[in-house]
Amino acid sequence: MKTRVLTRRSFALAAAGLLSGAERWKGGPPAPFLKEIETLRAEHNVPGISAAWLENGRVTWMAGFGSTDAEGKSRVDEKTIFAAASLSKPVFALAVLRFRDQGGLDLDKPLQDYLPFSEDERTRRITARHVLSHTTGLPNWRFKPGVLRANFEPGSRFGYSGEGYFLLQRVVETLSGEPTEMFLRRRVFSPLQLRDSSFIGPSVPGYDSKGPPSRILPPAYLERVQAVIEEMKIDYTTITTEQSLAVAAKVAPAALPVYVSPNSAGSLTTTATDFAVIMKTLAQTKAMHEPLIQANGADWWGLGAGIERTDSGSYLWHWGNSPGTKCYFALQPESATGIVVFTNGDNGAALYRHIATAALGRSPNAFGWIR
Repeated sequence: MKTRVLTRRSFALAAAGLLSGAERWKGGPPAPFLKEIETLRAEHNVPGISAAWLENGRVTWMAGFGSTDAEGKSRVDEKTIFAAASLSKPVFALAVLRFRDQGGLDLDKPLQDYLPFSEDERTRRITARHVLSHTTGLPNWRFKPGVLRANFEPGSRFGYSGEGYFLLQRVVETLSGEPTEMFLRRRVFSPLQLRDSSFIGPSVPGYDSKGPPSRILPPAYLERVQAVIEEMKIDYTTITTEQSLAVAAKVAPAALPVYVSPNSAGSLTTTATDFAVIMKTLAQTKAMHEPLIQANGADWWGLGAGIERTDSGSYLWHWGNSPGTKCYFALQPESATGIVVFTNGDNGAALYRHIATAALGRSPNAFGWIR
């Protein structure tokens, strides 16, 4: 497959509405760029894309490209729900920070004090701050049974970890007495009037480069999960993490977090417009703007999101990377201006990179190291 790239001329057209300083589109991208995206989408064999532009705290542009399926039967529009993969993490972090503000959690108290989970002395020192800044020392995910153990001193360096988020999910369920979905709904979705966002939402298929659905878990596994939930008489709308682990123990090779939903590290489903509204709230959440640990070059990590330092200011950002799902957002909090892009194809990263680069007027440092 021949891959098309943005030429100097097409990039200049794409950036034609950028303003100095904040370096942003004015009201959205120019028409020639939209045609370029459709061409790129087809050439990279990505069925669908949804993107939204937040400008000064307002969603001024949203567009859908392509379809929700490889056959092109259902077009993407502003109500199309996409899997958000790891864009789940800043949303969960926002809820945790609001819970902290309510007096429900101390970010610097060891999680072991809230929910005993480890006999290892170093691992027992992990805090919520370590989880949200990816400095726990825990692995990203375990795929085989084993002890959950920190590989380095918590707080000493960056190490991306979904396991850490899942551990914190169990802790906040214990402290709040609420299932994860309810915890998120009360602190994020309901206050922001987001009706199309959920951590227990519909299964949203993605597609590989040849077209067939691409999923972390195969359909047969998901069907078995549904059967076990019915056998155990669990109401999935109020399912707890411990119930989810019990279901996984009956279906998966082991009751490991990577097999479990709801999952604070990756089970969010949402729309581009809903997520843009969340971005506005992230811009207002000062606790998320402070760089805590250097991740890679100009990229640092704060509480829940990456932070890139540039000459024109700092940007909050995160990416999502699961089979059939590639997505990305970047936000300049000072102006509440930014871009979010969702795709439902394995080659989607090429699309969000083109769109984000044009929107920001530069190529983010993260594009040199995230996958």
